[in-house]
Amino acid sequence: MSGYSVCCKRYFFAVIATLSMFRGPHADAAPLTLERAQAMLIRRNPTLAALGQDVIALRHQAIAAAQLPDPEFSVMAQNVPTNSFSMRQQSMTMLSFGVSQSFPPFGKRGIEGQQGAMEAQALAYGRSARSAQLIYFLRRIWLQALYAGRALKILDAQRLLAEQSVATAMARYRAAGVPEADVLRARLAREGLANAQAEVQANQSELLARLARILNLPEVPALAPGWPRIPMPPQLPVLERHIAEQPMVREAEARRQVARLGVRAARRDFYPRFTVSASYGQSFVPQTPDWVTVGVGVSMPVFTANRQDQRLDAAEARALKAGYRVQDRRLALERQARSAYARYVSLGNELQRTRERLAPDAQAALAATLAAYTAGRANIGDVLRAQRAVLKYSLQGLQYRRDLAVVEAQLDYLATRSETRP
Repeated sequence: MSGYSVCCKRYFFAVIATLSMFRGPHADAAPLTLERAQAMLIRRNPTLAALGQDVIALRHQAIAAAQLPDPEFSVMAQNVPTNSFSMRQQSMTMLSFGVSQSFPPFGKRGIEGQQGAMEAQALAYGRSARSAQLIYFLRRIWLQALYAGRALKILDAQRLLAEQSVATAMARYRAAGVPEADVLRARLAREGLANAQAEVQANQSELLARLARILNLPEVPALAPGWPRIPMPPQLPVLERHIAEQPMVREAEARRQVARLGVRAARRDFYPRFTVSASYGQSFVPQTPDWVTVGVGVSMPVFTANRQDQRLDAAEARALKAGYRVQDRRLALERQARSAYARYVSLGNELQRTRERLAPDAQAALAATLAAYTAGRANIGDVLRAQRAVLKYSLQGLQYRRDLAVVEAQLDYLATRSETRP
């Protein structure tokens, strides 16, 4: 058997082994899954921890805002003569002790307490929204890193084919069956794959480093090889109904309630404030009675044009702005949901078509071209084109699978629903 025939047979078996590599991923053991990474992210993220403390602080402030102002205690020396500064010279000279308590306009304390509690609730919804955004961000990086690892395996398999192409072309060239240009073209294809591998390897290293930084890990993690399980998105009508319970929308709704309560508080400023005071005065002149003073002070909100009216107008403007923000946020999320769902359906069809038709046809075409090349009925250019087609549709199917998972993560983020007290 000639060296050329042996080389062709080796090339054929290499193609068969390489094509089998495209049928499924390797089941490598991995210490870190996406579920664990998500739990670590939520537990370790300093931004979420800080927001949680802000929520606690606002809830405490809401309780304090609903309380009466602190009473005031006063001590006064009254009617002291300036010629002697004696407390016994005049009967009207006395030392008085007083207590006063202010009362804001009726109902304002309760409104301010509700406003503070609603601000805390809005921040809690914001924390839920931030948590969902971080999970979505983590999933995108995870899927891109997973894609890079699988793409490297496909490129490794393709490079094996390229090595065999070089060996086969060299054998035929030595047997004077093909020109030297066939060898050079095979080598060129092999080196191009080496460059592609280096680029994908660098991208994978960068993505893994980002994951380590996000998760606050001391070293680069090893990822589970399988595609992570992301909840299936609901149907578009159900998803659109869920938008109203999305944390970003709930946050905007809560802030609109805060603004409306601000309008109610501003209207309370048109009512007077009350101050109740009582004092006890002791005289140091013998046989002079002590004195008791009781009084009520009332504010007079008469000139409201430049104070109360302006505050009310400002509060109403803020309430209108908050209402527009709710509408804007809902519309934006609904547009994202429709767009993402359409892309989800399209990617599913493209992935199915690539897996069931394009990739198998490309593999069959490569096997047929190889057989023709072995029999001398095809040239090296035909073989290289068939190899590029296999690589193209293998990577394309992998890209569709990655993009489909990314869109599933986006739809899962859009379908996030908040609890009453997140």
